Amino acid sequence: THNDNELIIAYTSTLDFTNETKKKKIKELISYFLKKEATLYLKRRLTELAHQYGFIYHSVKINGAHTRWGSCSVKKQINLSYYLMLLPDELIDFVLVHELCHTRIMNHGVEFKQLMQHIFPDYATLTKSLKEQHTL
Repeated sequence: THNDNELIIAYTSTLDFTNETKKKKIKELISYFLKKEATLYLKRRLTELAHQYGFIYHSVKINGAHTRWGSCSVKKQINLSYYLMLLPDELIDFVLVHELCHTRIMNHGVEFKQLMQHIFPDYATLTKSLKEQHTL
């Protein structure tokens, strides 16, 4: 579950983390539940932020991308990696707003950065913090 800046994954004390087959199965199970939780939380949070800042998007999909936190198409379709759930809430919101900003501006130019800085005055610090994450 995702509560108060925590993602809690419970398992039995007898779970064997040394067997390669079991490790693969454990990873699959964690990914399954991470995606399930992300689908609930990220979709809800994206809707809240879009409403709060006046953005409009057409759809959102949750995936297991390892190379990017999110993306936004010209049709305002947002894709989010369920690995976002492993980030602190502030960085989750930062990525969600980043993708929402792309519904208006499809590049990372000056206008985009100004919009992000308007919402997140500490834009540069958050950008650096996000780049320091080793989750993906």
